[in-house]
Amino acid sequence: YLDGRIALYLNFDVGKAEIKPEFESTIDKIFDLMRADKNLYMRIEGHTDNVGITKTNQRLSEQRARAVMGALVRRGMDPQRLMAMGLGPRRPIESNLTAAGRARNSRVELVRR
Repeated sequence: YLDGRIALYLNFDVGKAEIKPEFESTIDKIFDLMRADKNLYMRIEGHTDNVGITKTNQRLSEQRARAVMGALVRRGMDPQRLMAMGLGPRRPIESNLTAAGRARNSRVELVRR
């Protein structure tokens, strides 16, 4: 997180925004990191690949960002330290022409703010 950005690959089910049980430990680590640094505020950005309808992907990216935020708040994080936003397919980090690229583009990033 040296550059202020952490990409999380939580592997949501296609079209879903529920955090799978196997990724709860990742959320725990983020919570612990923020608990240890009281001056750390995060913007939670949801991203998708470009498959499907852009408007639907936008909504899904927002739901995924809010799911991560909600998981942190349920653990006791002050919601004032968090902001959730969806960016849909607008900021790919890989080509959407391959399954591996699409998987990497479907991510949640934490950005120091």
